Amino acid sequence: MKEIARRYGQVYNSGRLSAQFATVLKRIWIYRSPPAAVPA
Repeated sequence: MKEIARRYGQVYNSGRLSAQFATVLKRIWIYRSPPAAVPA
């Protein structure tokens, strides 16, 4: 699993299932909307 995660640039999380789920929720919260427009 670690090799597959590294190959695709993902973080391999080997912690408790609840911690992994919390990490997924945080990522969803961060990436829930498109990035803000950068002023020119």
